[in-house]
Amino acid sequence: MTGGENTGNRDGRQVYGSIAYSMEPNQKWKDSIEKTNPSLEVKLYSRLDLGYTFFNEYKESGVAAKTLSYNNHHIKNGSLSFGTTLNKKYKINNGSITPFLRFEGGASKLNNSLTEAYYNAIPSQLYTNSLNDNITTHTRIGLGIGADLDNDWDYNIVYDRQDRSNHSFTNNIYLNIRKNF
Repeated sequence: MTGGENTGNRDGRQVYGSIAYSMEPNQKWKDSIEKTNPSLEVKLYSRLDLGYTFFNEYKESGVAAKTLSYNNHHIKNGSLSFGTTLNKKYKINNGSITPFLRFEGGASKLNNSLTEAYYNAIPSQLYTNSLNDNITTHTRIGLGIGADLDNDWDYNIVYDRQDRSNHSFTNNIYLNIRKNF
């Protein structure tokens, strides 16, 4: 006999906010870009992301000797990023196509409370885990193309990759199809 399966449900709450600031280059820089590459659009941006996550305590159910209980857990995080987007619109017979490129770099700080758990059969033996609260950096590159057609439909596909200093990465592919009314 394997001993069964333990299950548990944990409630949590999260507050998250993001503030972004976007700006176009000054006229002198714009003029020099337009001389070499007309209709190239360059935008610079910064973004501040802040979050707070709270997980309630919970107990697993199942085989009593192997079930765990977890205490409350708090996670605070913040991230500051700076980037640029480049895009260029090309007119076609029935609308326009716009390829674009994004570069971004930034840093994040995570603050985790101690994760505390114990076996329900031995509540006096507390097991703890502390996650790394160091500052991590990230880079992000995005590549995509959009089509704005005269039939009031917009199509966008984007590949986005984010690499972090802790040797982790995220790859995303976004597909967006929208009807304009």
